[in-house]
Amino acid sequence: PVPPGSASPGLAWSSRDITCVCVCVCLCGRVQAVSVYWSGLQLPFLELDWFLDVCSRITHLDLSANSLAALPSVVPWGLIHLRTLDVSNNVLKELPFAENSQDVICSRLQQVILSQNQLKSLPTGLLHLIHLQKLCAAKNQLTVLFHIPASMSQLIFKVFIFSTLNSLSVLPSSVIRNKLSSFPDPWACPLKRCKASSNLLENLPDTISIFWRTQLQEVDFSDNQLKELPSYIFELEAIVSLRLSGNFISSLPAPNKWKCSQLKTLDLSRNQLGNTKFHLKNLICDPLLHGLSAVCPIEFPVLLRASLEVLLLNENQLECVPQSVCCLHNLTELYLSSNPGIRELPVELGQLPNLWQLDIEDLNITNVPPAVRNEGTVGFHTHRSGGHDLHGTSANHLMRMRKSVFKMKMLLRSLTANVDRIKRLKDHQTIS
Repeated sequence: PVPPGSASPGLAWSSRDITCVCVCVCLCGRVQAVSVYWSGLQLPFLELDWFLDVCSRITHLDLSANSLAALPSVVPWGLIHLRTLDVSNNVLKELPFAENSQDVICSRLQQVILSQNQLKSLPTGLLHLIHLQKLCAAKNQLTVLFHIPASMSQLIFKVFIFSTLNSLSVLPSSVIRNKLSSFPDPWACPLKRCKASSNLLENLPDTISIFWRTQLQEVDFSDNQLKELPSYIFELEAIVSLRLSGNFISSLPAPNKWKCSQLKTLDLSRNQLGNTKFHLKNLICDPLLHGLSAVCPIEFPVLLRASLEVLLLNENQLECVPQSVCCLHNLTELYLSSNPGIRELPVELGQLPNLWQLDIEDLNITNVPPAVRNEGTVGFHTHRSGGHDLHGTSANHLMRMRKSVFKMKMLLRSLTANVDRIKRLKDHQTIS
């Protein structure tokens, strides 16, 4: 049994029938909590009469995977006990408008899923949800997070409510694959995951480290249009994962600007690191960058020595492996492929005790024998986008990978010994 207008249009039901067959009623003490699950029914519209009798008791409302282009005005703002709302995978262009806090009585709402619709901005009613914990709006058409009409005279008050009283931990981790050209100003909430990949961001606000310095753990701004990284991104003290691949980044902040001592994964792949011409062009075109040095080598701070485990530098314009990489003693995975300027590996790489995966695909390394280089390229390279996806890898394959790395490291260590021996000999001849 399904609501009228769903996958079985021949059936007709009264609102009482709909309530009986399409909701789950749970007894919680003396309160009856109602959960409505109308997902995947191909509903072209939603009538309030279908659940009018129980709307004051609905705690969970799932309307995902239908064909809804609009919602009744009571959804979700008038459902007083609503805790979770899922309207993902519909054709919604907007949600009912809530002009002020009196229009929003669903103060208990904690989770809102708006993914895969046609929203161009988020509903302003969200600004009044003081207990909101999760908001997902991926795969929409967002150009701004909130569009505030000029007639809303209490804007400052509303933004203050949203900024200081909610307990969000994942917003705006759900704005991936939209059309955002600017990132919203940070606010005082315990944000842990910030994911805004696949947008049109050209710069980031300078207050990120002020509000989220000690909370933010995962940041993903991959596949945007960032050209320069402000130093305050690296001042996030709790950050564990930072993904910035697929931008136009040509330089990094000076090592003394980094404060992220917990960082484990750093993805800088598919950028312009090492491209001096691109960097100089940015300095000329952007007046805000004139104070930067024209020569900006890629250098990683000693601060990351004990924390960084995965470093992705593949598909850049590097002409050599940054010497500071050899000081990252906890590094387990290093990706260098598709940097045509890299011709040698630093012999100090052989001293990294935990390095077991090295990607040197498409590199013409001259200080490593071809046999070892070719074996290493096959053995080291398992994935191109980072992470630790080793599912399905056989034990034998892992053993071959470790043997390949061992050969490479032994070779580099022998080169180190030879360099030291030659240096001592020259010193002895100078003394003589």
